[in-house]
Amino acid sequence: MFFKNPTGHKTILLSKNEYKTIHLEDFSNHSSDFSLEIVLKGDNSVVEVFGRAQSLGKSKKKWCLKLIFKGLNQRGVLDLRGTAEDASLLIFDGSALLEQKSVEAEVKITEKIVLFDSARGQCLPVLTVKTDKVKSASHAASIAPFESEKVLFCQSRGIDQKESENLLKKGFLKVL
Repeated sequence: MFFKNPTGHKTILLSKNEYKTIHLEDFSNHSSDFSLEIVLKGDNSVVEVFGRAQSLGKSKKKWCLKLIFKGLNQRGVLDLRGTAEDASLLIFDGSALLEQKSVEAEVKITEKIVLFDSARGQCLPVLTVKTDKVKSASHAASIAPFESEKVLFCQSRGIDQKESENLLKKGFLKVL
C-alpha cells in the first residue's frame, strides 16, 4: 500500500494472519496534516510502515501514526525519516498501544529527522503497554543538524556541495 502526499485521517484494520507493508511519501512543498490509525485485530497480523518526508520553505508537516495491538503474536514496525529545510517544521508523532489482550507482541518505533538551515523538527515516539506478556517493545527518536563534515568528505572526492547534500539526503531517506 502506498500513500503519496498523504493528508486527512485514515484507518486500516488487519485481520488474522494478514501482512501489510505501508509506504508513506511526502516530498511536496506544501504543508500537511496526516493521521493514520492501524488496528491489528487478528492474531498473527503484521504491519510494517515506512514513511519518508521532506519539509521545505515555511511549510509545516505533521504525521500522527498509531498502531493498536489487540491479538496474539502480532508484530508492528514504524520507521519514519525526514528532512526539514529552510524555515520549515516537521513533526513525527508515532505511537503504539499494546492492549491487555495483546500477548507476545513485537513493536519497534523509530523516528529520525535531519535539520538544515533554521528548520525545526519534533519526534514524539510513545509506547503504551497494558500487558505483561510482551515479546519486545522499543522506541527511538533523533533530531540532529545536518553534518557538514559529510559534505566536505564528498567534496574531497570531487562532488560539488549541492550534489553532495542531495546525495546524502537521498541516502538518509532511502528505505532499506
